[in-house]
Amino acid sequence: MSFSLSAIVNGVENLYGLHEIAPSDREVVGDRAFDLANFMQRGHSVIPGFVVSANIYRKFLETLDWREPLFVDFATSSLHIDLKDPRQLQAIAQRIRHQILTSRLSSQLRTSLQSALKTLNTQAFRFHLSLSSPSIPTDGLFDPVMSWANLDDVELGIKQAWAELFRARNLLYWQHNNIQLEQLQPTLLVQLIPEAIANGSVQINPEFWKIQVSAGLDLADLWGQTHPDSYDLDPQTQTLQVQHLGYKIISYHLKSSRNTQQRDQDAQWREFAQCSLSPVQSPIAVKLSKSPQDPVLNSEQLRSLIEFIQPIATDLGPSGLIEWTLSELGEFALWSICIPNGISRLQENLEAKSEASASDFKGVAASAGQAMGTAYVMRTPEAVQAHLFPTGSILVAKTITPDLIPLLKRVGGLVTEQGGMTGHGAILARELGIPAVIGVSEATEQIKMGESIWVDGDRGEVYRVSSRNWMQDQYSSTVDTNLEIKPIFSENLLQVPIATQLMVNVSQSSSWQRLQSAKNLPIDGVGLVRSELMVLDVLDSGDASDFSQWLEPQNQSKFIEAMAKDLQKISATIAPRPLFYRALDLREFHGSVRPFWHGEESELIALTRFFNNQINAQNQNQYSTLFELEIAVLNTLYQSGADNIRLVLPFVRSVEEFKVYRSYIERTELIHNPRFQVWIMAEVPSVVFLLSEYIQAGVQGIAIGTNDLSQFLLGIDRNQTHKPAHLNELNPAMLKVIQQLITEARTAQIPCSICGDAPVLYPELINHLIRWGVTSISVNPDALERTYLAIARAEKLLMLEHSRSLNQ
Repeated sequence: MSFSLSAIVNGVENLYGLHEIAPSDREVVGDRAFDLANFMQRGHSVIPGFVVSANIYRKFLETLDWREPLFVDFATSSLHIDLKDPRQLQAIAQRIRHQILTSRLSSQLRTSLQSALKTLNTQAFRFHLSLSSPSIPTDGLFDPVMSWANLDDVELGIKQAWAELFRARNLLYWQHNNIQLEQLQPTLLVQLIPEAIANGSVQINPEFWKIQVSAGLDLADLWGQTHPDSYDLDPQTQTLQVQHLGYKIISYHLKSSRNTQQRDQDAQWREFAQCSLSPVQSPIAVKLSKSPQDPVLNSEQLRSLIEFIQPIATDLGPSGLIEWTLSELGEFALWSICIPNGISRLQENLEAKSEASASDFKGVAASAGQAMGTAYVMRTPEAVQAHLFPTGSILVAKTITPDLIPLLKRVGGLVTEQGGMTGHGAILARELGIPAVIGVSEATEQIKMGESIWVDGDRGEVYRVSSRNWMQDQYSSTVDTNLEIKPIFSENLLQVPIATQLMVNVSQSSSWQRLQSAKNLPIDGVGLVRSELMVLDVLDSGDASDFSQWLEPQNQSKFIEAMAKDLQKISATIAPRPLFYRALDLREFHGSVRPFWHGEESELIALTRFFNNQINAQNQNQYSTLFELEIAVLNTLYQSGADNIRLVLPFVRSVEEFKVYRSYIERTELIHNPRFQVWIMAEVPSVVFLLSEYIQAGVQGIAIGTNDLSQFLLGIDRNQTHKPAHLNELNPAMLKVIQQLITEARTAQIPCSICGDAPVLYPELINHLIRWGVTSISVNPDALERTYLAIARAEKLLMLEHSRSLNQ
């Protein structure tokens, strides 16, 4: 499901995002959140949310102005509960609940919750209360609580959920089980509520799966106003054995907001629903348009649901209960998972222990995060059909070639023997959020196909795992488990504006979907679309050597249509901010288009061989056709109104080459559109010395590609795992070249962007870039926040220095 919870709060201790819950956090966040977190981190689609810990609850209670302590339970106390006096029980319950509901949360928590509301694009939230301690059955004790997505309603929703602890029936239950009120340790899972087509549950059993389906939100089921559709499925054959369609006449959906007119309808709604819930929980009831006995899901949706369940059931184990929802976008996601024995098959795997330290592998941490899965070992760079690759497996390869790029959307983790931090495998892993370790010696020989391995992309380590309690033993002493949720852009951060443009690099429409709040992020556009990675994904061309098939006349229209469709998605999301599309770079392909790729040969050697052997006439013709197709794609987009796309030409080595590019563009209508711009990548040293001539020939902006520029300027290989320490982007020669490019661009009054990995790998470079006057900095999504902060610090320092110079 297209939900993203990159981060939602800042500065509040013991508030946890589902995506950041660590193995040691189970007692703190509760079983429900812990299990959902495991499945989310495994790659399953889960409704995003965060956990309000018991620590926050207790701090809130400490602020209440009681005449006497709440937890005093002596016979002389006015809060003493006499089980023989129901009137007193009701009176005490009302007193406690009233005090909770009328008190305010701390300003710090309210500020953090406000950040959450700005980050999450939702209309409403649901609050799930559970006890992390004591461990007793609580099914049916706590009524569901919902709220609209504004600060006051969310605050009320949190307090309503806490107040459920003190209903009269629950006070009686605590007393009956000899539980003191101070022993209660409630955790509160807060999840966004999507507008739903349907919702339901799946009971997993070894013999059959029982699927239940209801229309809209699940309130009609909760209040007994409808009978769900029911299906029995054979888990082995995936065939339906029993189908029973329930009788249903009503479904519930979210209002767009809660306004004054809608408040007047709340009393009618509560009467209809036969409940006493707060108006903050008022959805709208809708009479179903179809027959009461028509199925909620059509056959295609039911089949999609089964496909959604299959990998979840594999990780869940032989039995359990899944609650799911189907959004208006047609995407399924998990509400909750109930595991009878408390440990899923996934958790058993996560708690496996390494056989011996000799089984561990060390490499370079290329992309953050951890993942465990079955090793899929590729010893040769043969073409692989992406759809046959087991989703969630750990890809172990010598290096990442173009053939393997389509697989990266399906892998759970990545291990390679070769490759550098600025190689395409590492770049794409960071963009897609895939844990990756590179430079693991003899990984394809020592790791066996099918064995379970753990990849730690934070520490650059890979482990074999085979027994229980492994994660706790291995990580408990080194990992900080007191995690806070850190927003991509917190509210306080946005109060510090920056003048330098901050942009984002993407190469896949799927990775762009990870930034669901892109319209609200303070980014100034897409600074780089890596087309060579996008085209392999869009055209599903797993075999890069067969890329020339798309140049055949009968396939050209498909190329144009597919590329335009994918680019339009990103363009529409970011508009009216610009999107810089980098044209296809022949060096990224092999086979018929790129006439070199010699096994273990480094890219630097291969490039030398490439330049020493001129491209033959056939390849020149292919390249001409390829670029004409790309121009046709852009022309199609402009004609459809997507006029925020700019063209960036890659690897331009001479002014004459640029003029050839320009001649193709001038044959189209693009040249007459005032918003269309043509930039070049400044990644070949010759551009530094000829920039004024490029500008005179029509270049309207430059994008410094530090990955290639450092390679050719310093004679290093960007795919080399361990480069000499002094040969990097902070080398004096690189700094002088970058400064000269920025200075000359400013003098010529054209924009200058930097879109390589250097500002992220070497943050100190940002101080220089700001001082020299770079127009924009473009980075991968995972580096947006820290780059924003670095820019803000650099600009503040520059202004301070300027102010001091004026006062001297």
